[in-house]
Amino acid sequence: TDPQTGNAVQQPSVSSLPSNAPRMFAYRLLSIPLRLDNSTPRDVLENKTGLGAYSSLNWRFYKLKDNVGTGTADPYDEYPVFADSPVLSPGRAFLLILKSPAVIKTGSGAVVKSEEFTKVGIELKAGYNFVGNPFSFDVPKDSLSLADGTTMQGKGWTFVGQGGDNSGWSPNPTVLKAWEGWVVKVTSPTFLRFNITDRPRSVAYPLAARIAAGSVSGPSWRIRVDAERKDNGVYDRGNIIGIDGMALEGDDEFDMFEPPLIGSG
Repeated sequence: TDPQTGNAVQQPSVSSLPSNAPRMFAYRLLSIPLRLDNSTPRDVLENKTGLGAYSSLNWRFYKLKDNVGTGTADPYDEYPVFADSPVLSPGRAFLLILKSPAVIKTGSGAVVKSEEFTKVGIELKAGYNFVGNPFSFDVPKDSLSLADGTTMQGKGWTFVGQGGDNSGWSPNPTVLKAWEGWVVKVTSPTFLRFNITDRPRSVAYPLAARIAAGSVSGPSWRIRVDAERKDNGVYDRGNIIGIDGMALEGDDEFDMFEPPLIGSG
């Protein structure tokens, strides 16, 4: 539901996209901010929501494979593999696409305690992670932090399913929206923690400290490459190659991963 009006919100669908928009723009990252009494995808999507029996022609639902790491060739499990597993837990996100609009109905459940995600957080494995918002309100990026102390800059992407020029994977989102999610990639296992009790708060980026210490030197240049296949509309945008005098040899704010491909690429 919309937090302002209380009205049910229909999910974007292929049929609601502009006629010239790629169908992949109807995808969204869906999360459930409740501990459901029945947390299987079959109960929520087929039974409660009424999408009917799974059909790749009418709707598709994916989760990242366990321990997917950095592999992009086949990173997903499709719905039939986990339809009856209790995987719809707070903090997890899943890819959903619908042919026709629908309102997601979850059934009964309990809200989460903020301390759980403030003190412990969401476990992240090395490589890709689909992270969902465990709360029913938007959480700004400056209320999120990694337990190992590394910066969040360059670690996250969200999927914008509007059908316009800004649709598709969007890097460095500023807000983790309610009922939605990000894909986060880290080099080592850690936890994503939420600070929602005294937000907003300032975040100290290592880059600012290096500039203040005068440890920035060397040439800087970069080239951006946007590629598109005219025969089938597949595109790859925002590729950047270059060097920067402010960059470190290891992982820093200038490094950004590429999100996993959706579907067959």
